[in-house]
Amino acid sequence: MKEPRYLAKNLQAELATQERSLRWLTGKANGAGVSVSNSLMWYIAIRERTCSREIAQAICAVLGSSFFSLFESTDVESSSPEREEAVA
Repeated sequence: MKEPRYLAKNLQAELATQERSLRWLTGKANGAGVSVSNSLMWYIAIRERTCSREIAQAICAVLGSSFFSLFESTDVESSSPEREEAVA
């Protein structure tokens, strides 16, 4: 089975609210043991690239936000509201 991928939905707004930069977020995610480059983080934030669950969870942990407030699944079946409540 294919690994699920996630698309950012409110990442830039959350960073603005917390007055944080993408570079800061990338550094914190890397410090948490998740390898992500500045350019990949930028593409994730502007919704040009999806990311793995590991990267998405690291981002949420660093920002202190719930998973499905910042990301949505690219798999239609797994992004239903019932599934989101169970995972969050």
